[in-house]
Amino acid sequence: INPASEQILGYRQAEAIGSPVENLLIGSEKILPGVQESSRSLSATRLDGLRLYRRYGESFVANVAIHPLAVNGVLNMLLVIVQDLSESEQIREQARQLEQRALLGEFTAIFAHEVRNPLNAIGMTAQRPAGGMVGSVFLALGPLCIAALVAPVVVSPVTLLVVATLVAN
Repeated sequence: INPASEQILGYRQAEAIGSPVENLLIGSEKILPGVQESSRSLSATRLDGLRLYRRYGESFVANVAIHPLAVNGVLNMLLVIVQDLSESEQIREQARQLEQRALLGEFTAIFAHEVRNPLNAIGMTAQRPAGGMVGSVFLALGPLCIAALVAPVVVSPVTLLVVATLVAN
């Protein structure tokens, strides 16, 4: 076990020497069959995307490669290479979150545009001097109700009917 393995798995070299591989690479039931296959066939085995656990229980995703080292067709030892994918998983998750935020921003911009146009039309209609009432204009969009305060606004009786119709729908 080298220093990188110590850091990834949390075991010191002295603890790891002589321990079965399944006691060090904990979490995936694919490890032991991979070790057995490499030992039997004397060919390399690659196990990608395994969820493993460090000594103290923290999980991480890793690629594991098992290479048999044989001399004259006799298995001498197995070389097990563990590639910790935690950092790349974090980067992938951050990219996914940024993509979601970008989509949300785009949706918000479109929504704001679609709401602002009717509100501007209502506000312009409400600004025509006719009566003497001051009030707020409300626009109901499905389950969402957006209120735009237009004050001081002189609201005509015609505008009140339009606003009442929009709120009722």
